[in-house]
Amino acid sequence: MNAYAASDVRGAEGSHTVDERREANQTGEGNSLGSSLAMFIPLFLLFTAGLWVLSLYTVWNWYFIIGLAMCLVALYITFAVIPRHKNDSEELLD
Repeated sequence: MNAYAASDVRGAEGSHTVDERREANQTGEGNSLGSSLAMFIPLFLLFTAGLWVLSLYTVWNWYFIIGLAMCLVALYITFAVIPRHKNDSEELLD
């Protein structure tokens, strides 16, 4: 490793103090019980309804695609949109 690469790595890691890294690694407090239930119930129902619609593919072949889309939307909201929204709202409070 040459001197330029070593200083590059050290510069990226050395810009944060130990306390800043420790704060960044702490687990958040999470959502309140009410908001967790308000998000969980509709998303769980959407996902299970998607599985049920998936099972109807023998009636009409497009039900499979519709059910798959319902499941994918529920999973996308659960794992991509909600954490992003939570992080954005935490940054506004700081």
